[in-house]
Amino acid sequence: MFFKSKMLRHSDQGMTILEVIAVMAILGILAAIAAPGWTAFANRQRANRGTDQVLQAVRKAQADAKRTRRNRTVEFVEGTATATPKLIVGGVSSNLGEGSFNPGAVQLSAVDGNSDPVSEISFASTGGLNDVDLPIHITVAAPLEGGATKCVIIRSLLGATQIGSDGECNS
Repeated sequence: MFFKSKMLRHSDQGMTILEVIAVMAILGILAAIAAPGWTAFANRQRANRGTDQVLQAVRKAQADAKRTRRNRTVEFVEGTATATPKLIVGGVSSNLGEGSFNPGAVQLSAVDGNSDPVSEISFASTGGLNDVDLPIHITVAAPLEGGATKCVIIRSLLGATQIGSDGECNS
């Protein structure tokens, strides 16, 4: 009798296939809504991190030039589809993003006031810039879908810097 009553009861545990399909459809819709926003957020973070690293490299080179009373150079090595952009300060090379960027995830470029490409900037022993056409725009762009562009703008011979974004980086 005990076995018979147990077999006759319908189990209410778990979910029906219709409920599982409904939950999966809702999750799919939510993911489709969130994906573009997440991509744009991730690209902004990449651009911000790269710009912060460029600004830190420029300030370090300027401070080292003043401290050691020797010229210091910051070199900009543009990335490719297979290589991450690099910054070289005082002979020490570091990948943009400090190894957290995949190749092609960010682009690095620098141009002077005449829109000519700049591969390096040099600070004199006094901390001022050597022989450049100002302003210099050092741009970090995350070109993927929902891309973001940030830049470090060096405005004066004394090395005054400013952070810019999007339209400010093209001037």
